[in-house]
Amino acid sequence: MNSKYSNRRPVVDGILLVAFCLVCSACDPADPSSGVLVDAPAIVARQPGPDNLSIAIRSDDVLTALGQDRILRRSEDFRMTADQLPLVKFVGPEKRITRDRLAQMAALVIGDDVKSAAWKEDPESFSVKLENGLAYSEKNTGSAVIHRIYTNKHPTSVEGADDAVNRALEAVVKTNLLTLHPDETLDIISITATHYALYGDDEAGNPVSVAFQFNNGMKEAVSEFQDEYMVHFGRRFRGVPVIGQTLGVKLDADGNLISFQKEWRDIASESGKSNLVSLRSASDIVAAAEDQLKRAEQEEVESMQCGYVEGDASFAQSEAGIGCQVIVRNFNVTEPMSSRRVVWVNASAADNALFGKKIVPISVKAVEQPVVDDTAGDVMN
Repeated sequence: MNSKYSNRRPVVDGILLVAFCLVCSACDPADPSSGVLVDAPAIVARQPGPDNLSIAIRSDDVLTALGQDRILRRSEDFRMTADQLPLVKFVGPEKRITRDRLAQMAALVIGDDVKSAAWKEDPESFSVKLENGLAYSEKNTGSAVIHRIYTNKHPTSVEGADDAVNRALEAVVKTNLLTLHPDETLDIISITATHYALYGDDEAGNPVSVAFQFNNGMKEAVSEFQDEYMVHFGRRFRGVPVIGQTLGVKLDADGNLISFQKEWRDIASESGKSNLVSLRSASDIVAAAEDQLKRAEQEEVESMQCGYVEGDASFAQSEAGIGCQVIVRNFNVTEPMSSRRVVWVNASAADNALFGKKIVPISVKAVEQPVVDDTAGDVMN
């Protein structure tokens, strides 16, 4: 998006906004050999598949926090080539995010009101909802969702995908919302931008484009414009992707943080120093995937993403599984939504659980509790 629309505001009231999103892939080409973000141990034969896009990190603070000078976009297809991988353990309940810590984090995005607000707590989660935002955390995973309500829609000052990624990372690092394990790095899952169709009414009641005003007083009529950016990050452990949960960061039109959605479990500090997991051969994994094809429907394996596996909050999971998410496609069906399905293949030679154990939900009346501890320490990682 051209930055000429920065710092403009609509001149008329009563506008109609129609939002739609576009996936943005404007990233720089990268050498596939740059796929390993940290030094992988000898037990990893090579990075499982090339990445074809990357973005340079421009902030020294972000570079120091992440330990990487470029961030790669995750490939749609990467295979398992290692014989063994270290077991990755997730933090237990005693190390997961607390309600008071979430209130501290939310205050940086929403405002200090969240610290004294009445929180809703039940056996599965705790949350707060204010007029200008909300915060939520799953007790099972330690996930954190913080969202500030944003209504001042106007053309963005964010200058494309590179700028969106860098601003997102700079905001997260500046507010100390995320701490990574020393062997953990980030990559990019997706970059999306929200576009709005915007119209007002003239004196005759006919729809017209709305004028946005420059800081110098000049005006320009705009009927469609780009506003928020949403960047979804994934993560890797010693260069091996963790498949499943993501980190979502949304920016408003001025590039400010309005939403932080960390869905994944934190990795325990002892990870990588415990037992090694023996893996099935690459040919066995492919064969297992093909065994699940519906031959009568002419299905074929379209892509395969292999690595560590993490389930959502409906699973109790103390350690990451190791497996492959296989996209199977029926090439005789032209409709994309109905032509594809997901098949999971366990890559562990011992068939270790991919997602842990399914949780049976507990239904208990919520209890309202105020936040009283503003000095709680950061227990994330």
